[in-house]
Amino acid sequence: MVIAVSQNVRRVEWLLLTFTLPIKRLRKNGLDVVAIHHHMTGDRPVVIFLHYWGRGPAEKLATGFKAALDELGKGAPAQETA
Repeated sequence: MVIAVSQNVRRVEWLLLTFTLPIKRLRKNGLDVVAIHHHMTGDRPVVIFLHYWGRGPAEKLATGFKAALDELGKGAPAQETA
């Protein structure tokens, strides 16, 4: 039980570190994050779905999306494969 809890804590920490910067960039550029989830809990690598929504000029929204992509992986430690 302690091992499972420890692994879950590490996974949550990884998720927070991975997505904090991109989410901040989306919000800064007028894009709202409406959902973050995954489907297959046992798959490796973990695939996370991030849903966002925004209104405004396409150029501004595209710039915000690009800014978020540029931040992916900058804050996160390497993901475990086991």
